[in-house]
Amino acid sequence: MIAFNCASCGQHLETAQDLSGSQVQCPVCKKLVVVPSVRGKVQPPSLPVSSVKKISIVPFILFALGLMSIAMTVSTVYLSFTLSQRTEQIAELSRQIEELKNQDSYAYVRAGKLLDDGNLKQAIQAYQSFIHNFPDSPKVPNATKYIEEISTRMGSIEKEKTARSEHELQEKAQRDLAQKIRYKALPYEEWRGILQGKTKREVKSLLGSPLITFQDDNEWHYPDKILYPDSGNRGNLNVFFKDGVVSRYTRD
Repeated sequence: MIAFNCASCGQHLETAQDLSGSQVQCPVCKKLVVVPSVRGKVQPPSLPVSSVKKISIVPFILFALGLMSIAMTVSTVYLSFTLSQRTEQIAELSRQIEELKNQDSYAYVRAGKLLDDGNLKQAIQAYQSFIHNFPDSPKVPNATKYIEEISTRMGSIEKEKTARSEHELQEKAQRDLAQKIRYKALPYEEWRGILQGKTKREVKSLLGSPLITFQDDNEWHYPDKILYPDSGNRGNLNVFFKDGVVSRYTRD
């Protein structure tokens, strides 16, 4: 069998080999077609360019734009609906918070939190506000007790601060005095106010370690610490202790 295509319409044809080189009629277009020889092959005819239809892409673009527009509209509607829901949820949550704030338990717990955090002044104010806003609450006695305890605690803290401040001022005055007299000589009378009632530790912090000690460390000798104003000469200062405290002082 010889297989080939009609030269006019392209119909696929088959015929016996003994008809090679002869003409046969195409059963489709009824035109005569030369049967190719057995040695050769007949290539299918190519369609003319003019026969190919041009397809416009404009409708597809318009269709895609339409789909995009629909999608954007749906998204906008969905977002608007979602935002509306969120707004309603936030409003409901705010309302619940306000209701909670109006409950005595919230105010009481808030005051306790301030106390736990060490905000004593704010805690007292919160407990006082609680008692004022909820006078019939069963927690009022506890709030009153906490106010008293916090007030006592704040008073103790204030006393400690005052004592610490006074101690710091005394230490500063002691340092200033030590800096003033450590390497200076003073008239005999001025030493009275400086040495009176001082302990050994305080005297040593003012004047430094003595040059010589006597009487089982109860007499300390400091050279050139007495000033004689009339002559400008200097004398020695002798400090005596009794029970660890200055009892008297002399000069020589």
